[in-house]
Amino acid sequence: MGKQGSSHLKAILWILALVAFIYVTVKITPPLINDFEFQDGVQTIARFATATRQARNKSRGILKEAEKDDVPIDAKDIKVQAVNGNVKIKVDYSVQWT
Repeated sequence: MGKQGSSHLKAILWILALVAFIYVTVKITPPLINDFEFQDGVQTIARFATATRQARNKSRGILKEAEKDDVPIDAKDIKVQAVNGNVKIKVDYSVQWT
């Protein structure tokens, strides 16, 4: 009877571990994907601004990208610099885990 009890306990522990893994994956994956898409969008904006040598008014495009990717930022969190023809964009934000 001891072997049957331990096998049931192992099965229950594996099921709990699987449920915990699925729960964490469901909670963490969407914010990570949004963060990745936002960073990719900001890099694209910076590359385009560098290629066209236009660094002005990029904050609006970054705010639209943030809204699309559910990243909570304000205009004051965005710093755009044009240095030697290169556009550097810095955005201060944190990813919200729900």
